[in-house]
Amino acid sequence: AVRSFASTAAVRSVSIDLPTSSFETYNCEPPSLEVSLEKETLLDMYKGMVTIRRMETTADGLYKSGLIRGFCHLYTGQKTRGGSIHSIFAELLGKKTGISQGKGGSMHMFTPNFFGGHGIVGAGVPIGAGVAFMQKYNEEKGATFTLYGDGAANQGQVFETFNMAKLWNLPCIFICENNQYGMGTSAERASASTDYYKRAQYIPGIRVNGMDVVAVYQAINFAREWVGATKGPLVLDMETYHSMSDPGTSYRKREEIQKVRADNDPITGLKERLLKLKIITEDDVKAIDKAARAEVDKAAEQAKADPQDDLESLWDHVYVKGSEPTSLRGREPGERHRFSRTRIYSPMDEHSDDLHQEGCTYNHCEKQLPLEEIRSKDLKDEQNHAYKNISRDMKDHYGRYHKNNPVKFEHPINNINRSVEVYRDSEANWDYVCVCRRFYRDRSSVRGHFKDCDYFKQVAPFIATRIPTGTITIPLPFTVAPPLKAKRRKNNLDELAHLDMHADILRSTTSQVQQLLSKVAEQDVTIQQLQQQLQHIERRLSARE
Repeated sequence: AVRSFASTAAVRSVSIDLPTSSFETYNCEPPSLEVSLEKETLLDMYKGMVTIRRMETTADGLYKSGLIRGFCHLYTGQKTRGGSIHSIFAELLGKKTGISQGKGGSMHMFTPNFFGGHGIVGAGVPIGAGVAFMQKYNEEKGATFTLYGDGAANQGQVFETFNMAKLWNLPCIFICENNQYGMGTSAERASASTDYYKRAQYIPGIRVNGMDVVAVYQAINFAREWVGATKGPLVLDMETYHSMSDPGTSYRKREEIQKVRADNDPITGLKERLLKLKIITEDDVKAIDKAARAEVDKAAEQAKADPQDDLESLWDHVYVKGSEPTSLRGREPGERHRFSRTRIYSPMDEHSDDLHQEGCTYNHCEKQLPLEEIRSKDLKDEQNHAYKNISRDMKDHYGRYHKNNPVKFEHPINNINRSVEVYRDSEANWDYVCVCRRFYRDRSSVRGHFKDCDYFKQVAPFIATRIPTGTITIPLPFTVAPPLKAKRRKNNLDELAHLDMHADILRSTTSQVQQLLSKVAEQDVTIQQLQQQLQHIERRLSARE
């Protein structure tokens, strides 16, 4: 345990004078250089920074030993924020007890008031402005801190967000973590201007010594008061240094790293300040280091012993619950996951108290089969269902399109307007499908596509001979090969064979049908002869399948 420190003196707070180099401003007054802090606050800062440093050292060892997969983003030389020690280690190790249930790794961590990191550089900036907009819209008293790096500072979405934040006077504080190297490229090589606190032009900014925790503390308090006074957004340029745990010396000199470690380490700087103020002693420093090491090592061992999440959970959080399709394809052909669905009941439903009974979510579906009956279907037969054997009366909520909700329109075929009904695809319950194997979700897009679909125009005469009267329904009740460049959907073996038919066969077949139709018009062949020729063409297509 950590013994009592010298901080038990009668005076509970201290006054610290920051150097004038702590802040540089743009279109605003600088924060005060005189900072008053409780001794316990300074002590908590030091304990937290030492603990985080120990966490990162431990994470580095876990990564190098192969227990952390993928990549591990460390902050040694800078300091970060997050959840509990155990939850972060469990996340890095891909365990179910992780802060993001083992699915986020070292970047995608979330807590109730922390909206995580993002794989797209600069993607968190517009999200932060959106949160700030919510705060202003709901008249909440608060501020949003939106962080990004110097490597992301040149992103267009950053400048777009600056514009919206200023237009709407959002309570948003933009923090550029300027560590001078964006993924190993120095800021001078990547940015025409490295004065990131001036980049927003119409938004005031402050350059802060990010290696001094007291200067950062004062700047953050200043920023909160700024947005609290409804002055709008503010930009903070936190000057730090690229992670000293990165061994990379191809883009910087070893002497440069050693100099920063010796002169500007934020933990060393705070420790010397605490010793000078006689808040702690050297023995206290050793005790804090020992306690941090024990706490972190215990959490790491606990995380290593935690169970891995089951494979079924990998399909969670792909879709919002209740909006899932009937199935989701996996990594290999034929690998599919089938979601259980939650039925939506009307207030007049006799089972309205049972809000979680599983079944179909489609509002217009006439059938409401329970989950057990859906699962009892022979999935193998379902996956090998050929298009030519499909009847639209069979379609329901377990992987088939719904007969009550087609897209209807008129389409000219052979100079005659024919009624066309387009239904949802059999394997993608939310997508409408064309004969060219293109898929659309929006109903108006379906109509627009069929007006310009050259492939549909090409096969229309052949379709007209097979369906001479009445409504043409798509997907067709018979096989029409897609063009060679059609988008492939490897849903099942039958469809795969169907997709592999070559376009030249279809073109030659269509040409033969058109020649036959012209001969019929000229009365050169009888209807019986035409039927014989069509049967021969159909046998050719079937043989190629």
